[in-house]
Amino acid sequence: MAIFTSFTPITQTLISNIVDFFHFKSDSDPKTRIMLMIICLGILLFLTVTGMVGFVDAIYFSGTFAAAIMAILPIFMVNSARKNGEIKPEWSAGKLASKPVQATIIIVYGGTVIYHILGTIGLLPAGW
Repeated sequence: MAIFTSFTPITQTLISNIVDFFHFKSDSDPKTRIMLMIICLGILLFLTVTGMVGFVDAIYFSGTFAAAIMAILPIFMVNSARKNGEIKPEWSAGKLASKPVQATIIIVYGGTVIYHILGTIGLLPAGW
């Protein structure tokens, strides 16, 4: 029950991002939502039950990937909208949406995912 209540909010956020990214029917479609919940929760439940990671590590794992997706995916969305959009927006984010800022976001959040993976497979020192 603890796993279910901890992972469900993260899973709900992840479902909307997955539906948008892969162009699934709708995140409110019960078949899509249940399938994605089973996949998202199932992977983390499997890792926890098999002892590959502890409960806290599993929450950290899902949170890390959800945060990375929520930070990096909008960069690709805004760039696509700028390239393929039919209308000129009424306002612009200016320097906050510049290529160097986008690259920094991708490096930082992508780095957290790589850091977590390396830590999980034991390639980082224990003190880190």
